[in-house]
Amino acid sequence: MKENHELQLLYYDIITDMLKQERLDNELIEKMLRRLSEYLETDYLALYLHFETTNSLRLLASVSHLKQYEPEEFISNKDLIADHFFKGKKPEYVRFIPIQLEKSSVLFLLYDKPVSLTEQVLLQLREETEKAFSIVERIWNKMLQQKYNTLLLDTSMKMLMAHDKSEVLHQMVEALESVYQDYSFHLILTLEYGATSTLPIKILKYSDTLPMPVSTEVFMTGKFQIEVESEQGIKTVYAPIAGEQSVYGVLELIVPITDYFPLQEQQFIEEFAFLSGKALEKTMLYEDSLSQVSELTLLNNTIHDLNAALKLEELTELIRKQIMKITGATEVGFIYFDEKSDKDFDILTGSTALFQGIQGQQLANEYKVKIMKTREAIFTGNATELEKYGYQSVMVIPMVYSGLSMGFAIVLHKNAYYFGFENFKLIVSLMQDSALAISNTILKERLQTTVITDYLTQVYTRRYLEETINDHEENGATGVLLLFDIDNFKSVNDTYGHHVGDRVLKQTASVMEKAIGNDGVVARWGGEEFAVYLPELALRDAQRSAGKIREQIPLGTDPSITVSCGISSWYRGEHVTQESLFKRADQALYQAKSKGKNRILTL
Repeated sequence: MKENHELQLLYYDIITDMLKQERLDNELIEKMLRRLSEYLETDYLALYLHFETTNSLRLLASVSHLKQYEPEEFISNKDLIADHFFKGKKPEYVRFIPIQLEKSSVLFLLYDKPVSLTEQVLLQLREETEKAFSIVERIWNKMLQQKYNTLLLDTSMKMLMAHDKSEVLHQMVEALESVYQDYSFHLILTLEYGATSTLPIKILKYSDTLPMPVSTEVFMTGKFQIEVESEQGIKTVYAPIAGEQSVYGVLELIVPITDYFPLQEQQFIEEFAFLSGKALEKTMLYEDSLSQVSELTLLNNTIHDLNAALKLEELTELIRKQIMKITGATEVGFIYFDEKSDKDFDILTGSTALFQGIQGQQLANEYKVKIMKTREAIFTGNATELEKYGYQSVMVIPMVYSGLSMGFAIVLHKNAYYFGFENFKLIVSLMQDSALAISNTILKERLQTTVITDYLTQVYTRRYLEETINDHEENGATGVLLLFDIDNFKSVNDTYGHHVGDRVLKQTASVMEKAIGNDGVVARWGGEEFAVYLPELALRDAQRSAGKIREQIPLGTDPSITVSCGISSWYRGEHVTQESLFKRADQALYQAKSKGKNRILTL
């Protein structure tokens, strides 16, 4: 047998080789065991790691010249006796050499040929092995610490200079790939941070079932964990990617169960994950600040545009376009609670096509009931009540001004979970600011309508009709004035009362408006007289319109009445004034009344 100094020289060579390696792995340990096996002239040599807390052993590496003897790769919670180390037949000559190291203890399992090793040799082997591993551990720890410190410093500078989450994630992956080329790893992130990334990212799975996945547990508790899976031969390291305010994900590192994973490496993983979490947090705060500035700018610009909008249709169209631009919505509707309307609500112009039809009105009515009951916004990506309409994501935002509920906006998309919460908050702010503009615009338009509308019949006033004719005579080519008078209206009032007479006036105005549509202007001329102006219409066509009105009046009034009509017209190039136009129509009406009423005359 060699002398003790030869064993020391052997270990010196082994230590020198080991320190040339970047990490301690089973291949390196096997190389060391092979040289020791040759020196000791043994048939088999193995190195186990002993965990005192669980009294369990894990095989790190082994070299063998005897295939018939195979030790167990992993021995857990068993007494440390020879019979437990072998799958089949136990060899005749076995030696156990416990080796105590600073952080953990290992155990040599040594068996040889019938030539026994002396106790002195075994003692020397134990002492020199402990010395060698102690030296390697100290030097390696310093090397690892320096390496990791350099990497952390370099990575921290890069990540902390990043301005968005994607850049931070790329820096994380780049750093991990430089250290763990032979290992697989993932960034387990929430959907918000990982959905658009092409990096090795997993989406965090939330589950209420027990036992909870370790990754979820680490995310929720913010505590580092290692999960050992003996059957798969792996151990998985989970480190929370946490900042000062919250946990943003989990770093998952998968390592072969036989690989040595020192404490410094665990500390590096924890520190790296924490550093990454702080960098993510910084970029999130930065992006949030930019988003808030952008949102404020958007809201300010929108409010400016809202104040500049002259009509309700322009206003709602502007709001709709902003909502669709922000959210990518499929449909947007504006529902207004109109106390002056004979309906439960009005769907404002500017709403998308869906809300102009029956389905949209039904949908609006369903959400009206919910809004009136809770008076709170609705935000969901899985609205089962919308399945029959073909939508899944919905935002319903009340329009409230001075504590009064004016109505609500409905924002829809066909896909599930389409709208983000940030978009929802922005739309809520937008609708809060829009509610005042919508209310003011509706009141302004109603006031304008009141000024130019006859209170009783709700058709235009004589003054508005005169202004319309005057404006048209300046730019138009031709126009026709129809002047109607209800026949024997005094007898209606005398027979049925003035309240029935008022009703007949309303019915007459309604028949005229339906008959004329968008072709002209209907106005109350005074008392029981009505006037209709038809711009850019040929006299013959105007006469047909007058005849249509005369025929429909008796059918649309109760009690049934008739009307007489006088018609006058003008053409560009004629010397005609508004006064002469009215005078001729009035003369024609007088002649129609004189000739028996319920007839039409033209002058």
